[in-house]
Amino acid sequence: MRNLHVICYDVQDDRRRTHISHLLEGYGTRVQESFFEIYMNAKQATRLRCQLMEMIDPLTDCIRLHSLCHKDAVDRQILGKDCQAIDFAYIIE
Repeated sequence: MRNLHVICYDVQDDRRRTHISHLLEGYGTRVQESFFEIYMNAKQATRLRCQLMEMIDPLTDCIRLHSLCHKDAVDRQILGKDCQAIDFAYIIE
């Protein structure tokens, strides 16, 4: 089951921040400068957490990961410009 994960970060080093943003762009949608919405299952979330832990300096950097259940993901409110996450599982080409 894929849940919506909200990820935001505060990374001090420009190079680390760039690497983290590129990694997250491979998983989901950048909503704001350091804020991503990503649909992924538990296995993907665990893999991403491990990758992020290897990239940060835990003494200076902070990454917050929040998993939303389906109801909370659907009930989230966006005010202003709409930049909703794309659930790639439901895209039909």
